[in-house]
Amino acid sequence: MSKLSIKDQTLNISGKIVIANITKLLKDFDQNFAKENIKKLNLQEVEEIDGAGVSLLETILDRCKLTTDSLENGNKSIMKTIEIF
Repeated sequence: MSKLSIKDQTLNISGKIVIANITKLLKDFDQNFAKENIKKLNLQEVEEIDGAGVSLLETILDRCKLTTDSLENGNKSIMKTIEIF
């Protein structure tokens, strides 16, 4: 299961950020977090990410007016996948 939460202006993302979960996550972001003053995206609990997940992260970064420098705590594999896409 994938989940979004916020603490201290950091959007915490967990679970599998893959095509099967993107619609739910984007809807959750739009309904519950879009108006928050988000400064960072914490990827520590992300288990898996695919191209659709990278696209979701880019959408969230864009909506929050952030860059990829705002991504933190992703493991090596997750960060490599983000870099590739």
